[in-house]
Amino acid sequence: MKRTFTPKRAAVAIAAMVMVGMGAVGVASAASPPTPSAPFFDSGTNGFAAPSKGAAKQVDEGSGGQGALLTSLSGATNEAGFGLVGVHFDGTFNQLSDVETQFNMTQGTCGGGSPRWAIDLKDPNSKNTQFLLVYFDTQHEPFGGCNAGTQQEMNIIGNASPATAGWFIGNANAPTTYSAVSAAYGTWKVQDVEVIVDAGWAQGSQINPNIQQVLLQKMQINNKTYFPLPH
Repeated sequence: MKRTFTPKRAAVAIAAMVMVGMGAVGVASAASPPTPSAPFFDSGTNGFAAPSKGAAKQVDEGSGGQGALLTSLSGATNEAGFGLVGVHFDGTFNQLSDVETQFNMTQGTCGGGSPRWAIDLKDPNSKNTQFLLVYFDTQHEPFGGCNAGTQQEMNIIGNASPATAGWFIGNANAPTTYSAVSAAYGTWKVQDVEVIVDAGWAQGSQINPNIQQVLLQKMQINNKTYFPLPH
């Protein structure tokens, strides 16, 4: 079964049992990549009634530390709001070399297709658009789960990445490989690179509203680091 929410900027939640895709060889870009933008935040209800809603904000961790706190609240079965943080990147997909972050599930756990990376793409020739998803969890699957406490979501880019076989194209139920994505979309322009939380609905036996919340720190997009740790 697949469950899809559609928050802004083509962020999509997928709840599906998945199979591991095949491997291939990626394509690198020789052009110098641009510098990602400052971060932006967005949140909303996904069209559901209160108390389902979302939140997204930068928080002060003290001693120079910062974080991005993303929250999804669910007031009814299969309903939830969303929170996201992202950056604009005016380069091609193959110019992305480092996409990773430290994270801590402060409420709830990974599941229901969230948290996840979402990369929005546009073909410079046809103007067609597409989005790519990689899930945060131990198996890079929508229902893989994750460990408690502070975790490192390793770089998802490249054939050596732990997520190399965990890429989802659009609303696909089954994953493909980084190599296949690179071959198909390597020259497409990246519009945004985002982290999205929207699975308050998938948090089991919590009080109403159910809550999924993640704190991001040390988010790295190529040569730019966001939300530094305290020092």
